[in-house]
Amino acid sequence: MRQIEVVSKEALNYLLAEKDHCWSRAMFGETARCHYLTNNMSESFNAFVGDARFKPIIYCIDAIRQKLMKIMHNKRIKAQQQVTGIPCKHAAAVLSSIRGVKWENFVDICYTVDRYKTAYASEISPLPDKSMWEAVDLTYIVLPPKCTRPPGRPKKKRIRPFDEETSSSTTVKKVHRCRRCLQVGHHQKTCKNPIRTSEEQSTESSR
Repeated sequence: MRQIEVVSKEALNYLLAEKDHCWSRAMFGETARCHYLTNNMSESFNAFVGDARFKPIIYCIDAIRQKLMKIMHNKRIKAQQQVTGIPCKHAAAVLSSIRGVKWENFVDICYTVDRYKTAYASEISPLPDKSMWEAVDLTYIVLPPKCTRPPGRPKKKRIRPFDEETSSSTTVKKVHRCRRCLQVGHHQKTCKNPIRTSEEQSTESSR
């Protein structure tokens, strides 16, 4: 702090006015916040989008819009069954056996008509097609960026950490045995060991 005061007193006053844990390493919290990474949300989103995430941005957004519309349509159909005030057949069978029961008491307030209209008041507008785009006359030509494609096929799978269990790690790998020398670890075509006799092969197989 003395060295900072010698260089600039304004900087010293600024640091003293701020909280210590914002700039002093000695005042930082002891809880580690960067040693563990959770990407469940990104994995769930990638699984939900599917192959559309490898398409151009316009087609990707349109595919997401279609998926959202299907989900809202399915929820709307299920909500319509609840808005009518008719429970499922199992609940109806139990309630019908009770005398003087009020069926509306067994329907949550979120399934009322008012809540239903509020939930689905907003709509997702469809994206315009290419034929509906406005033609813009530019004075210059926009060329793609100059970049070279790296060799090999692009990777689609994420890089898994070393401590993550996979299905392949739990399976037992098959051990290859050479038919020429009956040794483990190589095949017959790449074998350089001497050929064993029939007696040695029979004794080895009996073991």
